[in-house]
Amino acid sequence: MKKDQFLCFLFLLFSVLLSGQVSADETRSAYEQYLAVQRKYSDAVTGNASEDKLRNILGELQTARCEYYRLIGKTLPSTEKNALVAPSEEVNAPAFLPDASAESQVTTQAQSSQASESAFLADAIPGLYGQNRASDSERLIDNLSQLLQTESDPARQIAIHQEIAVLMVEGKGDYSRAIAYLQKVSSSISDQKLKLVIIETLYQLKRDQKIAAQMAVVTQKDSARQEDLARFTSTSWLNFPGKIGSMAGYCWNTLTGWFAKDKLKRLQKEEKDLQKGDFRRWLVLSPGEHYQQSEFQLIDPIGDAFLIKKIDQMPLKVVQMLLGGTYPQADANEERQTDGVDENGNKIPFEIGKTVPIDVERLINKMRDIIRRNPEISPFIGEEHKWSPEASSQMMSSYMSRVGRVFGGRDTGIPVPIMFQSRLFLLLACGFTSRYAITGTEKELEAKLMTYPDRGVQIHDMFRESYLLNKGNMYLTLLAAENILAGNPYRKTRDDSPLQKKLAYFRQDSLPRGDNYGAWYHFFGIGLYGMLRPGVVSRAVAEIESLGSIFFEGFDRQEDYVNRYGSIWGKKIEEMIRKKTYLVPLKSNERTDYMLNDPALQQTK
Repeated sequence: MKKDQFLCFLFLLFSVLLSGQVSADETRSAYEQYLAVQRKYSDAVTGNASEDKLRNILGELQTARCEYYRLIGKTLPSTEKNALVAPSEEVNAPAFLPDASAESQVTTQAQSSQASESAFLADAIPGLYGQNRASDSERLIDNLSQLLQTESDPARQIAIHQEIAVLMVEGKGDYSRAIAYLQKVSSSISDQKLKLVIIETLYQLKRDQKIAAQMAVVTQKDSARQEDLARFTSTSWLNFPGKIGSMAGYCWNTLTGWFAKDKLKRLQKEEKDLQKGDFRRWLVLSPGEHYQQSEFQLIDPIGDAFLIKKIDQMPLKVVQMLLGGTYPQADANEERQTDGVDENGNKIPFEIGKTVPIDVERLINKMRDIIRRNPEISPFIGEEHKWSPEASSQMMSSYMSRVGRVFGGRDTGIPVPIMFQSRLFLLLACGFTSRYAITGTEKELEAKLMTYPDRGVQIHDMFRESYLLNKGNMYLTLLAAENILAGNPYRKTRDDSPLQKKLAYFRQDSLPRGDNYGAWYHFFGIGLYGMLRPGVVSRAVAEIESLGSIFFEGFDRQEDYVNRYGSIWGKKIEEMIRKKTYLVPLKSNERTDYMLNDPALQQTK
């Protein structure tokens, strides 16, 4: 009796699993038919097919869509009766496939910009959208590469690059090759708007690569289940172990197949954050690499997203450096800070200076003198770069979303909770102002400074040139200086730039072999922050900055002085503007030789 009940239970289980498999196979077949007709329609639109042919294919597409919705148990919304897109709530076609989603009335609407680009390519490359496109992909890639050499329009160049990547996928299914190709293209593009196009395409490619890989898993599970089913039906009950083994394999592959299909469904489902504005959209699309503002923008939601994603990549890098990784600045300091030899051949040991390099009060006097000599310009503090309204209002929710994406395997990095930090603080702390907070005057400022003799640019020269260019806006004045001083601080050869050779050496070391690069950009950076924040805050930041440098570069008393007195300088600038002491002429006893022990300034009063 018990044996009969057990066999009955196995029979019922087998029947349920089999019925589920039939249903799943039917749904999958309907979906594949839907995609096939969609591609057929897209090819017809691209190939400028006749109106009658388009209408006939449109009817096939609507029929396939309705059948698919019927099998998944959903009613096609009345507002979507003429929609020509793959279902966004169930299973999406790979984003890189040709799509006619912009055409709701196919015979009357103009083509989209993407279709216009396709038309340009179709005219330039015969057979690009022909029936043998996939089998002819390598030849078409070669032709597009040749076209790229003669094309001067940047937007069209991007279209060609995208088409080459598409062909790499369509021809041989080589997602890795296409991704590597576009990553190389992205690294060579300076125009940020065009770069964003490539970054978005890369996101789609990587997403489609995951979908294709998961589809392969689903297919493998389906094949294994069918093999187990065939083995079960062909095995006699006399071979009880073989019968049970095939059933166990069938049940296992059915169960794991369900999980695989569920994962596929989740991968194919479009990210909700892509529909929540530029900030949340680019939090998803950004690969965690740098962003470069192309123009002055106090509010920049896309830049905010890139900045946050870039910061999320930093914790792991910091840990790697602390655990024995290389730190370019420290390596450069070690190579630079060597002993010297005087004209008599005597050794001069290099020693980091122990005295304060700058008299801040005298520097303020020099700045007052410069302002008074340019009465047509009135100084004012100015407005700083801040988080966009989207970023500010969604800081907490976007953090939780990033955490979920990392734990779900859809993103990398360690999300950093930055809810209570200002945008400017993070940019200065990371040395990123030249990328995410440009003033628009940097190139002109650097060009002016390059006319000075080597070691001829003093702090007041930097201030004067930037002050005049930024028309008295003190925030932009100091920020522009900071941007050209710290254009790329995380490189070993940073001291070799032409601008660095123009800057005076204002550290008080025994030999001019200390970190002058760091001294200049630290002084202007902490000065900028000190001008905008209470003294106790900027001073605390200065001390923390000095403490952090100890871990990566070792103790440097001159850098400590630069940070500390830079914050004092910033606060005194704020007081000068607020109290308008720049209007008061300098007294005879108010000195301007602020570079202590510097012969170049000892004669300046």
